[in-house]
Amino acid sequence: MLFPTITFAAALSVLAQLLRGWGGVGAAVTPAVLLVIAVGMGIQYVPRSAYERVEAGFSLLNPLLQGGLLAVGFMLLDVLGPAGPASFLYFRF
Repeated sequence: MLFPTITFAAALSVLAQLLRGWGGVGAAVTPAVLLVIAVGMGIQYVPRSAYERVEAGFSLLNPLLQGGLLAVGFMLLDVLGPAGPASFLYFRF
């Protein structure tokens, strides 16, 4: 069974609704999202030696400063991340 529908026509209706609107970008694509995608793609081209230099410089910092920087990073992840647990993907099926 493809979808939890009673008739074949209802299943075709579900498929049509899934395919509708593929031409638009939708409300979820904002300039900030596009920037994050571009940065993520650009990071792939940073040479490994640059990562190693940053890691070596970070290891030379005072441990309290390292902890503070990590705490700020984790707080940013918490603030900018999703709110609450994600709902189960198939909860409506």
